Amino acid sequence: MLPLSGQIPWGEDAIPYAFEWVVQNVAYDHLIFPRKEYSAKESFVQRTGVCIEASYCLASLLRLCGVKADIAIVKEDYTGKKVSHACVAVTHPDGEVQLVDVTYKLMDVHHRSYFIASDFELNIRFQEAYVHPYAPGSALEKLMGLFF
Repeated sequence: MLPLSGQIPWGEDAIPYAFEWVVQNVAYDHLIFPRKEYSAKESFVQRTGVCIEASYCLASLLRLCGVKADIAIVKEDYTGKKVSHACVAVTHPDGEVQLVDVTYKLMDVHHRSYFIASDFELNIRFQEAYVHPYAPGSALEKLMGLFF
């Protein structure tokens, strides 16, 4: 396990360090759903999570380092596959958006169809009764339906 304390620099220099830390320390959770969705803190402590939970963890680490990081809800990945997926959208000072995907283990992935969810939208999703996130009628599917 990589140490975290004092290891991640400030600002955009933090992106590769935080990415590597999450990739190496937050395992993909293959447990059967339904289960309670983890917060960023729970994913960090449990060292496990599905795509959105690992993304919460990465986005939170980056925000603590002064990086504008949000959750991107992905409908079609970079290969053209239809998915219910999440990754991190980093907005650079020049306005360029970089998708950082710890599940795909890609720091600059070009998913074909996605939107950046607001903290408000994610908070509503998190507070709903949790069902399998990819099931018809799930909060993620409802949220995606608002935009696609």
